[in-house]
Amino acid sequence: MENNLSIWYKNTTEKILAWRELRNSTVSMPVDQLLQAVSTWWTFTPWVRKTMDPFKVETWPDPWSMLLTGQFCRSAIALGQAYTLWLTAPSACVELWLVNNFSENEVHLVVVVDDCTVLNYTLGQVLNINECSFELLNKINRHDLTHIKL
Repeated sequence: MENNLSIWYKNTTEKILAWRELRNSTVSMPVDQLLQAVSTWWTFTPWVRKTMDPFKVETWPDPWSMLLTGQFCRSAIALGQAYTLWLTAPSACVELWLVNNFSENEVHLVVVVDDCTVLNYTLGQVLNINECSFELLNKINRHDLTHIKL
């Protein structure tokens, strides 16, 4: 599995195939390894200031549109992580939380798994929820994204 920026300089088909490779290679991993692999893979995306409005769920892009544009803000990284986990670990309780991240003075999405593990609070790290300092603004689960077909 390729984990670097080179994925994002490829054409759309190659980016979609790379994402499929991530999902296929992690589906049988233990949960802790799966979460770290997903966190690391999405951390290598090209960052921009804002690609989506984390307050307007109905406007969020599907994963294929995200891979097509190939640019990600902090919240879009969490959304990509959530899409990946919803497909690779369907029995896990995976939610997107909109948080006011006190350590970075920023409002953005994080991924919370089973109410105890957090991705995207600190980029590239998988943290216990007790290690995070935030104000919860909203919770979103897969069923809230009725306009997205996975």
